[in-house]
Amino acid sequence: MKNVILTTLTGKIPSHGNVILHNKLSSASDESLNKISTSISMLNLKSPIVGLILGFLLGGLGIDRFYKGDIGLGIIKLLLSVGSMLFYDAGLSEKDESLLVVGSILFIASMIFYVVDLFLVFTGIKKDNLNKVLMVL
Repeated sequence: MKNVILTTLTGKIPSHGNVILHNKLSSASDESLNKISTSISMLNLKSPIVGLILGFLLGGLGIDRFYKGDIGLGIIKLLLSVGSMLFYDAGLSEKDESLLVVGSILFIASMIFYVVDLFLVFTGIKKDNLNKVLMVL
């Protein structure tokens, strides 16, 4: 039963989490393993792969952060992306170089946030899943 639980969680938790869970599950009885298995199956564990795909496709809009549950950071990413477009567009229509510079700086910041966040969301979802599982134990 212990191996079934660990196999179910493969890819959804960090690799060091398997060692932690293996140690915690080793001392559990068969009856408690059945209860743990049922509890884990009821958890709303998110897929890191889905988070990564959302990050690639819609990460600039913060959708990956919304999926992970980080609403505040999702809103910041969305505002940063939309703000860069608005400033850049205003700079083009008004022929104002300062607005173009602000829009460009916001765009660069948005792209850096986008690339770094691909890794942070992927690993963050795994850590969140591990914390949920450890709370059940």
